[in-house]
Amino acid sequence: MPSEIKILVLSDRIASLEAIQNSLNKLGATGLTSLYQPQMFQALGQSRFDLLVLDFDQIPEGLKEGVHYLKEDLHSQDMPLVIITGEQGQLDHFLNEFGANNLDFVLKPVPEDYLIGKLDFWIRYLMQRKEVFAQTAPAHPQVRPGSVSADILLVEDDEVNQQLTQLLLEQINLHADVAATGLEALDAIKNKEYGLILMDIELPDLNGIECTRRIRQDEALHHKPAVPIVALTGNEAERDRQQCLKAGMNDHIAKPLNGHDLEIVVKKYLLKNLPQLAQVGEGHMFGDPSATSLLDYLSRELRPALWSLVQTFIDKLPRNLERLEQALSSSDGDGLKQAANHLRGSCSSFWAVAMTVLNQELNPLLDMIMDLETLETLGREDNLKAAREVLDRVNQETDSLLKLLQSQITSPVA
Repeated sequence: MPSEIKILVLSDRIASLEAIQNSLNKLGATGLTSLYQPQMFQALGQSRFDLLVLDFDQIPEGLKEGVHYLKEDLHSQDMPLVIITGEQGQLDHFLNEFGANNLDFVLKPVPEDYLIGKLDFWIRYLMQRKEVFAQTAPAHPQVRPGSVSADILLVEDDEVNQQLTQLLLEQINLHADVAATGLEALDAIKNKEYGLILMDIELPDLNGIECTRRIRQDEALHHKPAVPIVALTGNEAERDRQQCLKAGMNDHIAKPLNGHDLEIVVKKYLLKNLPQLAQVGEGHMFGDPSATSLLDYLSRELRPALWSLVQTFIDKLPRNLERLEQALSSSDGDGLKQAANHLRGSCSSFWAVAMTVLNQELNPLLDMIMDLETLETLGREDNLKAAREVLDRVNQETDSLLKLLQSQITSPVA
């Protein structure tokens, strides 16, 4: 069904949005249509899209960076991009930025039937690709009901995300042991049986993919039941999902975690095999089922517990910044990417915490998140010269953020 294909449509003109939406409606498809605003891509959170349609006469500020964010951090590079514009010269800009793969260019004025034909082509292409992925995705280990443990192992190196995940689980009377590295996780499962493992992908020693492979190898060697392993990833690219499945993971959810995603995996992989805990999973464990972000699940009643996360974030910032400096000083592009990814994940989770306890926008934190994303890209591209200027900005933003947080800790919001 076309409705299974998620489409994002951005333009600088309301009339264009309406015309594209009308074409989608005639195809039985739906799309999220919006007037473009700078920094709006981060506001989309971890929302996933299969097709991106852009209708602009001039390329606005921040658009290319936002498209990179969607294609590289949240999705596959293969996500089709349809550009509708009145200037032929704009094609070169997008070709240079994103390459010709899955890039479609439509020159205005666009007859309605031609636009419908273009959209129909890409919708059919995406539906066929989903069918191929579904047929060729490797089968992950099946969970054996019966002797299943109620214990959860959280493999996560960031202390803010550790505490936040534990806090969410405590709301439904569940507890997680914590392993900060992949090697610690392997030691933990030697000494204890777990009913669910929440596995971060980016870990400082043994990454989540390799850790999972070793767990599955040990289970096969000793004929153990397969414990469900759910990946915690900072992006949702299709290539990463396939890597998780190939390694033997059962599922994946994006960080920052929210109650809805956590509820799904807890019910699907833990509670259904534990009759004694069935009552825990009745109804919607985290309240409003329509809530979609972490912020929606952090109520004002949790403020006392969340203040400790504010202090944890402050305490860990110097070490996280030191990792960035060390990577840059040693010309380690991959290390810079990993350090920036780690801190950006921590900042993204912390934003929801800070919004709950302070009830105000933290502009320095939002700027940090965007610049850390840029550092990830520069590290991936090994462009360390440009990274120096961005890291200097991150340090300035950190100073501004710490001053704001310290003032709130001195006289916290009631």
